Amino acid sequence: MKLRDAGHRECVAVYNEPGYIQNLPAIVATNPPSDMSTCYLLSIDEADFREFNHELGSFRSVLMPEDQSWAISCNEWYNLFGAKPDLVKALLGKSIEQAREEFLAFALSLAHGKTDDLLLKVSKHYSAI
Repeated sequence: MKLRDAGHRECVAVYNEPGYIQNLPAIVATNPPSDMSTCYLLSIDEADFREFNHELGSFRSVLMPEDQSWAISCNEWYNLFGAKPDLVKALLGKSIEQAREEFLAFALSLAHGKTDDLLLKVSKHYSAI
């Protein structure tokens, strides 16, 4: 994993918003059980990420190391990466500019011509940075 290659061994995972289950034709909001923790310490390995995703993948969450040097904001549509440029490029496996262009193309394909589409607005914001 690219994060391990950069020297990171663990991260904190915090789910911070309700989740959404795609149940076409409707999107159904979900809330975690009240007895469930909202913060987890994960090893940066495929098994821990897979387990976290299995248990809490439908909820919006943030992954970050304790020193907060990077963050990945995860939701039901996409992930946003925040870190120093070299780490972002390594995580994405491409240039930041190319990733922004691909995100915009993805959002355009889902917007079906609606210029007020929320994902399209988000992707335009990030592609303009």
